[in-house]
Amino acid sequence: MKFRFCGEADCPDWLLMQINSLSNLSPPKLQELCQIVVQPLIGKEMDYIQLKNFAKAASLELSEVKACVSAVQQILKSGSCYAVSPSDLGQELEQLGLDRQHSQAIVEIYSNERNEIMNRLKDHMIRTGRLTDAKGSKDGANGIVLHLSHTDYSDVKREDNVFMTKDQAQLFLAELKTLKKRMEEFEAE
Repeated sequence: MKFRFCGEADCPDWLLMQINSLSNLSPPKLQELCQIVVQPLIGKEMDYIQLKNFAKAASLELSEVKACVSAVQQILKSGSCYAVSPSDLGQELEQLGLDRQHSQAIVEIYSNERNEIMNRLKDHMIRTGRLTDAKGSKDGANGIVLHLSHTDYSDVKREDNVFMTKDQAQLFLAELKTLKKRMEEFEAE
């Protein structure tokens, strides 16, 4: 099964295992854990004393706490990375086996902090050069050449040529159209 918060892919096995651990916590305890875990995702320091007190109150071993923290962090970060709506995230968590109350505990924190997490992710994403110009021309009967002008990450101007067969060019065009459609969908959200 494919999940939006996993980038339209299957949920990783390790996360599926941790869903069970999260469901063993009470919904208020899960929400408390989410509140602790979201802090570094929004640019604040994680309160390890509060996390230690949480573990003691929830009667969890250190390995269980680490696993739960990793799971919650992955859910919050991945959901934000793929711009999943809070309602969709809640539904997907329920499909993975969390009951509605547990899903709502995560979704409440997610919906409150989603925009800030997304902004932090944007600030820390890898930066690449910018395309300044693209032109295409025929190269014989079955080929196409793309002439690309761009600046690299250090603002040095470069020009590259990409050679493609007609079939490759058609596939490339179809993928670009799909990408454009997805970007427009994300913009509309």
